[in-house]
Amino acid sequence: MWKFSLFGLVTAVSLVLTQAIARAQSSDPCQAARSVDTSVACLFNIFLRSKGSAENPNIGWTLSQGGDAEQAAPISSTGPLVTVNGSGVFVYDGSPDTAGKTLDYVLTRSDAESGFVQMTAFSHVGPAAAYLAALGDWTDPENPKITTQTLFQALIDRVAVARDALAADPDWIDAPDAVSGRDHKDDIIRMMDYGLWMSEGFLTRAQSGAFNGYTSQTVADVFYDGKDSAYAIPFNNVMIGTFMLAAMNSVDQFRKMVADNPQIDWKNARVLVHMPIGTNSAAA
Repeated sequence: MWKFSLFGLVTAVSLVLTQAIARAQSSDPCQAARSVDTSVACLFNIFLRSKGSAENPNIGWTLSQGGDAEQAAPISSTGPLVTVNGSGVFVYDGSPDTAGKTLDYVLTRSDAESGFVQMTAFSHVGPAAAYLAALGDWTDPENPKITTQTLFQALIDRVAVARDALAADPDWIDAPDAVSGRDHKDDIIRMMDYGLWMSEGFLTRAQSGAFNGYTSQTVADVFYDGKDSAYAIPFNNVMIGTFMLAAMNSVDQFRKMVADNPQIDWKNARVLVHMPIGTNSAAA
């Protein structure tokens, strides 16, 4: 039986591509004798933006020329550069003469003024509860004071403090520049209060052993899906609702940035999306 490590497989594929591309520079791999090298090189070349030939046309180059004018627009090489990453959306003029001057930007994450931090804090109680289940009976080997139980209590305490603060200042929702909260303020406050009440109750019961074992299935059944007579509404509703409110704010911020910058050639903008998987524990 063949056994491959992930590193070995990636290395092998990289070598094949490197060798194939090198051969492609000196000859047409699609016309060469069939082999792994030539087949991969022929497949690789059809994506490139360099000009191909009648016998070996490239999709990328064809699209950059416009293709069918009714179906595809040309790819701009001089338009502004728009980058989207884990912090926000940033627009640069794309000119090499100015070394990429920043034209405008919006922060779509970690921005307390937009309500993102507050809304996401409520939403993230959900995965936090699941993480505690995944930890099991755990103690930090470098700091024995940090255990699953101390983290449990810390989460319960913070949920309780947040609920008290929200009750003391329900008009907080007027402070963030959040379009998603303007027309349904009372409903949103009630949703947040319910979510925090449910979280504190569920976590306190779980910590005391009420569920005969705290597992990811417990979190899914009792907390996320609300399969417990104590909860009329599942936390899934709160988790998704609060996060979607944050997402709506981000979309509105970007819409306003486009509207406020009519001088930017948005039609010919080049867009680079860089959202790496694995930058937080929730990534898959």
